[in-house]
Amino acid sequence: MTSKDCIMPRSNDEARTDAYIAMKSVENLLEGEGVEGRYRFYVPSYQRGYRWRKEEVEALLNDLLQYKEECNEDYCLQPVVVKARTDGAFEVVDGQQRLTTLYIINKIVNKVISGQRNLPSYSIEYATRPGSAEFLEHIQDIAHVDVESMDNPDFYYMALAARTVECWMENNVQLLQRMVFWGRAATHAKVIWYEVQFADDAAHGSIELFRKINIGKIPLTNAELVKGLLISRAPAGKEEERRNIASEWDRMENQLQDDDLWFFLTDRKSRQQYLTRIDLILDIWYAQQPQPSVQRRDDSYAVFNYLYGNMPSEEDAGGNVAEQWLRAMWKGCKGIFANLDFWFKDHETYHLLGYLISRQKNGKGANELLSLYGEFSACDKSDMKAKLREKIGKVLGIGDKTSVEDALDQIVGLRYGDRAKVRNVLLLFNLLTIVQCRDSIMRFPFKLYEEEPWDLEHIHATAGGPPTDNEIRELDAHMRTVTDALPANDTTDEFVSGDDMRHMNGRRKSFMMSVLDLLKEANETSDIHARVQDFIDKDDFNEDNTKQFWKQYGEQIENVLDQDSIANLTLLNSSVNRGYGNVSFLTKREWVINADRSTLFIPPATKNVFMKYYTKDPEDFTCWGREDRDGYLYGSSGIIEVLRRYLEPLSDDAVNTDRNGNGEE
Repeated sequence: MTSKDCIMPRSNDEARTDAYIAMKSVENLLEGEGVEGRYRFYVPSYQRGYRWRKEEVEALLNDLLQYKEECNEDYCLQPVVVKARTDGAFEVVDGQQRLTTLYIINKIVNKVISGQRNLPSYSIEYATRPGSAEFLEHIQDIAHVDVESMDNPDFYYMALAARTVECWMENNVQLLQRMVFWGRAATHAKVIWYEVQFADDAAHGSIELFRKINIGKIPLTNAELVKGLLISRAPAGKEEERRNIASEWDRMENQLQDDDLWFFLTDRKSRQQYLTRIDLILDIWYAQQPQPSVQRRDDSYAVFNYLYGNMPSEEDAGGNVAEQWLRAMWKGCKGIFANLDFWFKDHETYHLLGYLISRQKNGKGANELLSLYGEFSACDKSDMKAKLREKIGKVLGIGDKTSVEDALDQIVGLRYGDRAKVRNVLLLFNLLTIVQCRDSIMRFPFKLYEEEPWDLEHIHATAGGPPTDNEIRELDAHMRTVTDALPANDTTDEFVSGDDMRHMNGRRKSFMMSVLDLLKEANETSDIHARVQDFIDKDDFNEDNTKQFWKQYGEQIENVLDQDSIANLTLLNSSVNRGYGNVSFLTKREWVINADRSTLFIPPATKNVFMKYYTKDPEDFTCWGREDRDGYLYGSSGIIEVLRRYLEPLSDDAVNTDRNGNGEE
């Protein structure tokens, strides 16, 4: 056992106790190591036989070829899990398909390139197939046999794999003539050798482990292997240090199970890649290392491979250098987690860093946090908030050629077709609404935002038409509930006469007046403008009359009005939005109120919209009119002013930079 090999305790799993972990090249496996000579592998009866098809064999060959051409570093294959037998052979718990395929590749390549058929190699025997070792020993002579005639499924797939390798080589003959491919692949392709040791019932332990890996689909993870390295390399005799590492690891993993924390740290795409959440911490550590050779997304064991490949050996440095190196690595991981936990608990950082991670991005990309961490980790609190503001400014387009005011003007011009941009602006507006509210204890639930589908909702769609008598009664009932909670002199008689026909008609008149204002804002002087004006002048707003007018001219009105500007858009849960379709502002308002009372999450700005919080003195709740839109966009608590207050320091920085530049000249 080399100084890099390790014993991994597994006391918390009844099926696994200890494991010997090492990296072995294919060349090591083929030629054997030390005085023990060639490896002998035994595939027990609880496993199925060899079943790799043409596609899987070619995929392995192509991976080896691609990696050889693109990278000079080692290429890590999936782990091979084995258990030593008393006869010197190794029982294969997981990885027999890869071991068999590598064996076949070696046999065929040696035949084609070297003309030699008896180069050293390990042997494989299948318990359920007597004669399998002999069959594989001569597989290079069987490649041209009619495999379709074979009634033994294991032998059929083995022969098919041999034929696949030969055909693949024929298509890559120029490369193979250089006699480079297999030599480099065998040297640089390595397996993670995971040799388990069971304290009790060995047969029972092997079967249980096989079930977990293959039936339960619980593979050995990158995190599991890294944990094994850390614990196993703790100084000999210091069991307390091992227990401390295990305890710290488990505590960190348990904290990451908090979905509020996890959804703050990850976006939808990055969450899909993690089998264990602590892998995120390992990934951040890995991203900070000098020139990691393999991207994490390309190799699920990249962190373990980096640790194992760069860990100092006793032969190189002597003493416990490897232990100290791993201890420093673990200290770095704990520091990373401490920073993330602090950012999670800081009210402003939580919302603004969460925005950068959760916003919609172009392309696939990696987890935003991996790149952001390196920039933010060395900052104090004030510097980090300045960097966050700068980053968010860049997301909004603020830069050398675009000022804060220019960017805000561009936001005013956003429309429904700019869906990703509008959604990102509205998300930021919601988050800043929370951040800028003094003494606010509300925290935006990124978990709900990430898990639920969201739509850009038209606040008022004219397709809904004027309010009906029933809608007005429901509005009045709600307003009466509100005013009953006010002092007597703050109430009005406006909401206590819901059955009064004049009151009903007055509500519909307000609606039509709002429509007329919107037509004027659109500079619409066509026939439809005149028809709406004429209808208002007649002053007859009973339900049937108004309904008939809208049935005749509503579609024309809708085509003229500017419904797609950002001033008429808000974020809304798809289940709420698609539940009511094209209805009036009043009906949408009722749905939003009811949804907010239930378990559905309604963003704060969306609630404010339907409560007309942005309108200075709201009188008409039947329509989202021009005054409402202006307040939503330009009011003191509206989109532009909230963003301006946050981004304004960037303007000051630009001015100072310009002054400094002029001064130097």
